[in-house]
Amino acid sequence: MTSKLNILVQSLAELQDSLGNQEELGRFLDQFGMKYPRVIAIGNQSSGKSSILESIVGKTFLPCGPDMVTKCPLFVRLRQTKDQEMAVFAAEEKYGIERKEIFNFSLMEKEIIRRTEKRVGITRNISHEPIHIDIYSLRFPD
Repeated sequence: MTSKLNILVQSLAELQDSLGNQEELGRFLDQFGMKYPRVIAIGNQSSGKSSILESIVGKTFLPCGPDMVTKCPLFVRLRQTKDQEMAVFAAEEKYGIERKEIFNFSLMEKEIIRRTEKRVGITRNISHEPIHIDIYSLRFPD
């Protein structure tokens, strides 16, 4: 059974790659009555949402602070690698941002803030446009 599950997970990852992002994969699977597995953290400000997600990933990388800092959705996909751990931020043509690879996870927070500010500036506004991040680790199942 495990090998069949691995084949399914790998196939979904390849399908997502070909479609471009998680949203497109979700729409594609909806046509067949299937749902793509997701973890969604919802709660009051400073209630531990970021801590839960960082525990799943196993890295500290999300912006935290006394005020609202996560002002747009983050779509994070975990991927297995046999090489170096890294995070890959998708290119965002609309904002003039190129694809970016980050090998030092302590720099991810700065990149998330930069991309958020491109969407909403330094205001308290929010955006519904997600930031897409692929995180590669030796620890994640394939």
